[in-house]
Amino acid sequence: MDLKSKIIINQKVTKMKKFLSMLVLSLALLACTKQEVYDHETTSVITIYLNSQAITRSAAKSSSPTRSALVNDPKSVENNVNSVTIAVFKADGTLRTLKEFASPSKSVTMKVANLTTSDKVVCVTNAKSGIFTSIKTLEEFNAKEVSLDDALTTNGVDIIANNLLMYGSGVISADKDGYVSNVDMYHLNSKISLNSLTVSIPNGGTFKAKEIFLINVPAQLKYSYDSPYSTIGTYLHGSLNSSMPSESQKLYLGYGNINSAVNKLFFYSSPNNSVKYTKLIIFGSYDQDGNGPLQAKDTYYPIIIDKNVLPNKNYVLNITVKGPGVDSPTDDLNYSNLTVTMNINNFDDVAKDVTLE
Repeated sequence: MDLKSKIIINQKVTKMKKFLSMLVLSLALLACTKQEVYDHETTSVITIYLNSQAITRSAAKSSSPTRSALVNDPKSVENNVNSVTIAVFKADGTLRTLKEFASPSKSVTMKVANLTTSDKVVCVTNAKSGIFTSIKTLEEFNAKEVSLDDALTTNGVDIIANNLLMYGSGVISADKDGYVSNVDMYHLNSKISLNSLTVSIPNGGTFKAKEIFLINVPAQLKYSYDSPYSTIGTYLHGSLNSSMPSESQKLYLGYGNINSAVNKLFFYSSPNNSVKYTKLIIFGSYDQDGNGPLQAKDTYYPIIIDKNVLPNKNYVLNITVKGPGVDSPTDDLNYSNLTVTMNINNFDDVAKDVTLE
């Protein structure tokens, strides 16, 4: 090989080395750039504050569950939290991430990939673990239904008053430490409180309650505060003695075999916007003139709670019996024989008053 040929080959080799060096450098820079973007996207931190007025951390579930309506108001434990499920959804409603936390405090900090201020946070307290595992959108999340058994009990029988479902959603904002979201929590169940039951029958008439229970209670509810109503169409009742063939009996929806005066009772129900209205039934022995058991007859007082029983509401009833009731818990009541004063509250605050006569 002559000298000229060697020079040409060396020049080509030198150019090739330069090209390869530049290529390696370019790939390295590209990799670094991608890694920096990736690291930034996966280290977004968000702190979620659960409404401090609603939330109390619970050390343990109730040690004194009950299989009937409650005779003492459980309001001191109704806001307890044993677990919280937190989901973050993109602006288009698709799921970004979902995590469960046991025994949380009033705030939860978590890392979320690709988080933006257009995302939405949704929280549910005291839900069964794994219930939301398969969901991919906010619509699917809110469409999930839970049985009243699972919403109120751990065994389908005994009410656990400090393990009630709550739901809330919040927007996301940026701060110096990352992102924050303040989420107000609301109970998904409805509460029905019998605050007083008195008798005012003319001519010495008497009434003695034997059983107090709910009927037409939806067996399911949705994980949605704005639209919690089940579409399944099955219902529950709490009577020990009355025949309700189209409904399933649940002891926690009633208080039966009353042996002494009961003036206060507390029930939890599902929200209900169907035409099959949820009712509180007072069942007992009515004596028109007070002449004794031979003159007394069994009677029912079916009281419509509301034509739209809402979540996070406490329907507080004061009832006075003034005359005879009806023959069946499904009959329509003549309200001239009964006075019902109803306060429709939040679980804590008075909202409006309604009187039926």
